[in-house]
Amino acid sequence: MYNVNFNDYLKAEVIDFLKANHLKACDEHLNKIVEDVKFEWNEIGDNEANLNEVIEHIVNVELLKLSI
Repeated sequence: MYNVNFNDYLKAEVIDFLKANHLKACDEHLNKIVEDVKFEWNEIGDNEANLNEVIEHIVNVELLKLSI
């Protein structure tokens, strides 16, 4: 059995999403995105929810905040 830290896993997923969409984030924004995704994921509480959709939503929200 593997011992995977959820924070490390989530950070890797966010980084992969950003790279796949040709986006970059400084450490501060990356950590903010990870924390927001974690919060939303816990709020949803649905085993069938799609983590990538949550990541995409949070990244889009952060991009909107930066553009305002």
